[in-house]
Amino acid sequence: MLVKICKKVLLILAVVMLPLSTALPSAASPLVGGSPPGGGNPLEQQIEDGIRVLADGVRYNGVMPGARIDGVWYGQYYSISIFYSVTAPEDTTIRVEAHNIYDNLGHEFNHVINVMIGGQNTRERFIVGDVPTTVEVEYLLLEEYDLASVFPRAGFSINGESLTFRDVPGRR
Repeated sequence: MLVKICKKVLLILAVVMLPLSTALPSAASPLVGGSPPGGGNPLEQQIEDGIRVLADGVRYNGVMPGARIDGVWYGQYYSISIFYSVTAPEDTTIRVEAHNIYDNLGHEFNHVINVMIGGQNTRERFIVGDVPTTVEVEYLLLEEYDLASVFPRAGFSINGESLTFRDVPGRR
């Protein structure tokens, strides 16, 4: 008799817990198909081939020495950089394209002067699987800039797939 009651209780628990155990992991993961609707981590996304991208923050680089940028000589210039961490499930080559970023003060940044993948000045590079690789995108500023606390929108493409990140923090 006691065995029959225990079996019924276990069966009821299994029926109740099964939907919860299959629904919670996918609902809790911000990586499955990018940010889930209505929440999740807007700074971390995953594209179809399993490559994960994390928007790591924006930094003000300050004044830079003179340089020739797009054929124009600047005696000095200022810049900001946005950092992404890219992790692929296996060894692969990534191609990145930077898009405009916007701060919460109404500024738009669209003049990309440098893209670094893993410390190498390039827009395409081989990366090792399961090793987070830093991608830095540097934007030209013509005057000093007081770094915003948040960047509500940052665009980025990896291997031809466009991603939009929300509320990327400014890092001092």
